[in-house]
Amino acid sequence: SHRARSRREHRHRAPPALGGMSRRTLLTHAGRAVPVFAAGTSTMGVAGGSSGFTVKSVEVRLPGLPPALDGFRIGQITDVHVGTFIDTQYLRDTVAAMNEAQVDLQVMTGDLIDDLDQLDGTMAALESCKARHGMLAVLGNHEHWRGLDEVVRAYAQSQARGGPVRLLVDSSHVIEHGGQRVRVVGVDYPMSGRSHRVKAERMLQSAEKAFQGTSPDEVILCLSHHPDFFNNAAERGARLTLAGHTHGGQVAFFGVPAFWFAFQYMLGRYRRGDHQLYVSGGTGHWLPFRLGVPPEVTVLTLRAA
Repeated sequence: SHRARSRREHRHRAPPALGGMSRRTLLTHAGRAVPVFAAGTSTMGVAGGSSGFTVKSVEVRLPGLPPALDGFRIGQITDVHVGTFIDTQYLRDTVAAMNEAQVDLQVMTGDLIDDLDQLDGTMAALESCKARHGMLAVLGNHEHWRGLDEVVRAYAQSQARGGPVRLLVDSSHVIEHGGQRVRVVGVDYPMSGRSHRVKAERMLQSAEKAFQGTSPDEVILCLSHHPDFFNNAAERGARLTLAGHTHGGQVAFFGVPAFWFAFQYMLGRYRRGDHQLYVSGGTGHWLPFRLGVPPEVTVLTLRAA
């Protein structure tokens, strides 16, 4: 029907440019990091009909990027929240979308699962990754709340089986692409008990541990569930940090998140000097309501500036 077609078109339409939010964020956080406006960012619908997420293509220009990494593609999923409202097939569809985009590396930046009864199916979905360099993952606050030991064990068992998924907890993993070393640093969620508040000292401890052993000939990327880690990552040489956690506020009007004031880095791209941050709007949800911030699978392409 016309109404159903309109709903599909709305779901697969590009989200509005982030100009309004960027101006507010720039005024609020001047001197710390500046937003990168949405020029060069495009969005396209994903095949799969009722999957209900978009595949968002983002070009990231990095000064001095080695030629071997010009065109390097990263697929990001985050905040999937497998559980009451999101099933393992949805997760499998998001991995299939990254496979179809032929990204070089897939990443999962935390809050993977809420219902541990679905953990086996969740890991099987992640293991369907076909990226050349596999999938690297970090933990979010929901893994800490729902059953940290069980989730960490499942990741370890997957890796032991020879699967393509590796969990990084205040550690790093080096891949070689076209002869160029890329170190991907992954940090733990800086829990403060069961509170939503994060502890600066925990982030500092994670940074000091995770960034050990880096060398000048490497390009450093950072994975963090909470976007506030960006400051620590930039200070330690990470050219690009990928994060989630905020869900982009889940509600936005004319491209401006309704709760833009809730996080220093809410949605989209930010820059500190030559260092950039991308905050995904999230791939799933733990409350089934979004307006103006569609669930996304992000495909980021690195380009030499």
